[in-house]
Amino acid sequence: MNKRKQKNSKWSAMMGILLTGSLLCTTTIQAADEGIEPINQNNVHKEKMTKAKKMRNKPMGVVVGSNGGVFPAGKFATILRYYHLDFDQMYQGTDKIDLPPLKAGSNAKQVYERSVDMVNLVLRTGLFEDLDARLLIPMRDKEMKIRTPKGDMTQDNSGIGDMKLISRYRLLWQQQGDPLNLAIGLGIKIPTGSNDSTYNGKTQPAFLQGGTGSWDPVFEIGMHKIFGQHWYSAHIMYQMTTEGEVGENDFEAPDQLNYNIGYMYALSQRLDIGMELNGEVKSKAELNGVEQVNTGGHTLYLTPEINVKFGHGIVFGLSAPIAAYHDLNGTQVGNDYRIAAKLAWFF
Repeated sequence: MNKRKQKNSKWSAMMGILLTGSLLCTTTIQAADEGIEPINQNNVHKEKMTKAKKMRNKPMGVVVGSNGGVFPAGKFATILRYYHLDFDQMYQGTDKIDLPPLKAGSNAKQVYERSVDMVNLVLRTGLFEDLDARLLIPMRDKEMKIRTPKGDMTQDNSGIGDMKLISRYRLLWQQQGDPLNLAIGLGIKIPTGSNDSTYNGKTQPAFLQGGTGSWDPVFEIGMHKIFGQHWYSAHIMYQMTTEGEVGENDFEAPDQLNYNIGYMYALSQRLDIGMELNGEVKSKAELNGVEQVNTGGHTLYLTPEINVKFGHGIVFGLSAPIAAYHDLNGTQVGNDYRIAAKLAWFF
């Protein structure tokens, strides 16, 4: 009896091994027939790591321009933007020119250099799933150098500029299966900046004033698409000015259209590189109802840039817009280069 039991046990064990082996073979053959690899835990781990790496290498967007993003409800950001602008080359249309000498005894004045250092504090939050709002608070330090028959003089002014309050609505969202991100925005420029600063008892030129004294509507449309480690974006913003004041004078600043096309590439988890095409178009200003012929025009910039991503929602961007094209009205100083930086904290 014992021998028979042992024999039956051996047969049972052998049948179990054969049955298990046949099941494994069947599974492997079926997977091969269907073009599916058998499950391998090492492969699963590698796929997860690759996917996580791609997510970490996501680009963070352009530095100067904007895009089609909208903050969902409950998301916040504090953004500091810094700009340095030097206007030190005289233009007449598309041509660079030298200033003619001033005649002795005349009252003529020539502006030959302007500079601006500006910090914009941006506070942004999501109001609803497809609607957000942002407040832009500019702080400016301006300087202007003027040539007169009696010698050169310098005027300056600093302080808070005109704020902007803008709301943006999402039309398309890539995360929800749309081909790209698309949004439109509407806002208002608020006359919070001083517009009556003086120099030696006389009202300073409009360029040196902190604000224009006008309430101006702002319109925007933007889009962007993220494809792996690539970022493509385009954005247009138009500010339509209304009549304000400079000192005791009626003044209407130029309408302004800004457009940009951008590309960023995520080199790594910590670094993006990219390029933008930034354009700025301004109409002519009006002073006491008279059109100012030496104002407005079109300037186009090529902008190389980088993003440094520190983690925890903190990003630092740096760019150097270089003017590639000028077409300025009348005779005026143009801007040949800029420096722009951005420090953003998303939470």
